[in-house]
Amino acid sequence: MVELDSDQQAVIADCRGARSVIAGPGAGKTSTMVALIQSLISSGVSSSEIKAVTFSTEMAKSLEKKLKVPGIVSTFHSRGYTICSETERKPVEPELRYRLMCKLCKKWKLDYKEFDSFIEQMRRTAVTPIQGIACGEHDYGKVSAYAEYERERAAGGWMDFTSMLCDAISLLENNPQARARQQVRYLVVDESQDTDSVQFRLAQLLTEKHGNVTFVGDKNQCIYSFRGATPENIDRDFHKWFPNGKRLFLGRNYRSTETITNFVRENAPEDTPKELLDRMQAVRNVKGAPIGLKMYWTDDAEAECALRHDFDFSAARIAAHTVSGVAGISTCSTP
Repeated sequence: MVELDSDQQAVIADCRGARSVIAGPGAGKTSTMVALIQSLISSGVSSSEIKAVTFSTEMAKSLEKKLKVPGIVSTFHSRGYTICSETERKPVEPELRYRLMCKLCKKWKLDYKEFDSFIEQMRRTAVTPIQGIACGEHDYGKVSAYAEYERERAAGGWMDFTSMLCDAISLLENNPQARARQQVRYLVVDESQDTDSVQFRLAQLLTEKHGNVTFVGDKNQCIYSFRGATPENIDRDFHKWFPNGKRLFLGRNYRSTETITNFVRENAPEDTPKELLDRMQAVRNVKGAPIGLKMYWTDDAEAECALRHDFDFSAARIAAHTVSGVAGISTCSTP
């Protein structure tokens, strides 16, 4: 097990209850999560009682390789599929779904991609067709087509990729026996800043019995807000989901120079917790070169500049992109 600092040790010292681990950049989130799971196994907890969920198959494979224990890590959708396997629902044949989507788009005069995105948006915000029609806030054609789509899906007994989580939640909410079978003794959620309310609800249901769930994330690194991700769930709204939960913080930066770390701390969003800001210190004893700024009026101009090697990207790193929030500004310094 790698050597941990005091804040990282606090994460693995007591794994009971609901916890949100709010981290800064370069704070060793993955190393801490791996150490947490290894510590649980070393303490005698069976690996079958520990589950970790993340977003991509690649990340799941990477975590499993570091853990050296199979069967613990999966993606959210893989977990949803496992739960849904208790039912007779099967994954849809792509051609069947395509024909249904085309039929509904033709009937309601919709763009295929826009309608597909609408269905995903409704599911990520946990809005059913009935709710969508009743609220009157959505395009009538889209929400009507969505209702037809769900009726045909239910009649056909199949699920598509984005319905796996919703179907899993529906099963757990309405079937006490299935919910009891799916309980997880220890659940760890990676990259939690990119979770949405549906995924948080799934975590609630899976940990209803034991109540042990650890969310790990950096809300300033959220990249899926356009798909419904709500980074506030791990910070401001955490106690709405888990009233007795607690927050922990990882702030020491093991990756960046002092110059970059100080810049991130001084320019962090206003809602960044003070407990995190106070911990943002560079571990590496390297001052680093001053940060330089280059402004471009278009994305193409920025790309063209990079291709011309106007500054040496091999000796530079993009710094604090998540806190600058300004398109067309490259903030660079030595690593």
